[in-house]
Amino acid sequence: MAYPRDSAGTTESALGSSPASPADAPERSAQADAPASAHVVPASRGKDGNLPHELTSFVGRRRELSEAKKLLSVSRLVTLTGIGGVGKTRLALRVGADMRRGFADGVWLVDLGGLGDGSLLPGVVAGALGLRDQSARPARDVVLEYLAHVTCCSCWTTVSR
Repeated sequence: MAYPRDSAGTTESALGSSPASPADAPERSAQADAPASAHVVPASRGKDGNLPHELTSFVGRRRELSEAKKLLSVSRLVTLTGIGGVGKTRLALRVGADMRRGFADGVWLVDLGGLGDGSLLPGVVAGALGLRDQSARPARDVVLEYLAHVTCCSCWTTVSR
């Protein structure tokens, strides 16, 4: 099942930060309006993203596919839920592939399967997005800065192996 979520602060919360006080918000807004740092360089990858090619045909699930696309068109965050093995990742990848044209900066798969420590999340996201940072800034800051200036979709999942 797909569920839309309120997206205010979602990326920052997922990457391990939330405003400490209302006084923090204007500073963050000003940073979001600033041009992207010259230090953040997307790696030379396709602008379409990093979704794997489908090796088999996608059969059925028309209703779920349609519902997830509709939700993603009106919400920045959609969560697919269900027991393991029912095809949530496959559905998310198909939705991403089908909606790729709507995201100028691509659709990106972020595999969280090997993530054993939540503090490593920003580095995993940066790696999946192909970001390289030439400074000593934390990966979290690099990811937040990059995402503030792009129109992309990311599928965060634990890919079954």
